[in-house]
Amino acid sequence: MAVNDTLNKRIYQTITLKELLYWLLFYVVYGFIYYVTYDITIYAKEGQQNGFEEKLLNIVSDFAIKAVLSAPLWYLYFVKLRYKPVSVHFLLHLFTIPVFILAWLILHQQSSMYFGFARVQGKASAWFDYYLPLLFYLIQFALFYAHNFRLTTLNQLEKERKLQALAHEGEMALLKAQIHPHFLFNTLNNISSMIQPGQENVRIMIAQLADTFRYSLRASKLNLVKLEEEIRFLETYLSLEKERLGSRLSYRINCPKELQLISIPPMLIQPLIENALIHGIAPAAKGGSITLNISRFGNHLQFTVADTGLGYSGELDEILKQDGIGLNNIRERLMLLYGEELKVTKNDPTGLVFSFIIPVQNA
Repeated sequence: MAVNDTLNKRIYQTITLKELLYWLLFYVVYGFIYYVTYDITIYAKEGQQNGFEEKLLNIVSDFAIKAVLSAPLWYLYFVKLRYKPVSVHFLLHLFTIPVFILAWLILHQQSSMYFGFARVQGKASAWFDYYLPLLFYLIQFALFYAHNFRLTTLNQLEKERKLQALAHEGEMALLKAQIHPHFLFNTLNNISSMIQPGQENVRIMIAQLADTFRYSLRASKLNLVKLEEEIRFLETYLSLEKERLGSRLSYRINCPKELQLISIPPMLIQPLIENALIHGIAPAAKGGSITLNISRFGNHLQFTVADTGLGYSGELDEILKQDGIGLNNIRERLMLLYGEELKVTKNDPTGLVFSFIIPVQNA
């Protein structure tokens, strides 16, 4: 188990130690085949008697150059342009292939001159100088793409498995919540009817509380809701918390009206506001404020929840690794649904800022 964990440990970007070892193994196997071909073509055919060490050094220097040239190309295609269409990759390869071959040829010639290695001459030189580097490039990137496709497929299957698990948990939670929903609402209505005149604010609070329960129950059945519905729910929720905290809490929701007809997953923002209230505003002697900003850039919506509460004295990454249900739920939903991350930064002068983006979608 420990060995497997070590092999699967990421050493750079998405690369694991196991993947790096597979890459080196590919170079060893390909280098051996290349060595045999090179030995037969140059040394045996031309009658040269160079020792094994020189031949091996020649191959090692050759493939070291190929590795140095391949690394930035891997980074370009599988990190920077990872989510670009295949057509973009294909067109860019038409440019990077000749660049790779030309760069390898120049560096290999310099290396051969420096170490005094023999090079293929005559008609065979075109094969060794152009066609073999092209073949190496194509085989190497074919393997890269095959491995990337395999990882993407496995990740997609894992996401689907987790989404099914979350859906099952949601269905179970919904069934539990539906056992006596009418009893809850009828009880709240009965309490409201028993309130004496002059306590209208209490009656309003009970109605608001019933509205939040009703929305939560309805939202648990839906995959998407209009942003305006979610904002209305958040305003009701915050007004109830305002009754509890009084002047220690102020809040503001900024969302352009043209965005409010866009659909989003329900209950995606409330846990962040609840987290700000519980851990930031409520413990602070003077309370604080919460600001929700919703904006659009391109085909994405950006959500930012900022508070001026106590903040966090430790490393910010630790917040997202804690066992709290609300934040973990949002992190998982964002990653499974959109492949996006929940981010946290420090607010100025105090407090925290949580933010995330999701693609624009309509119900």
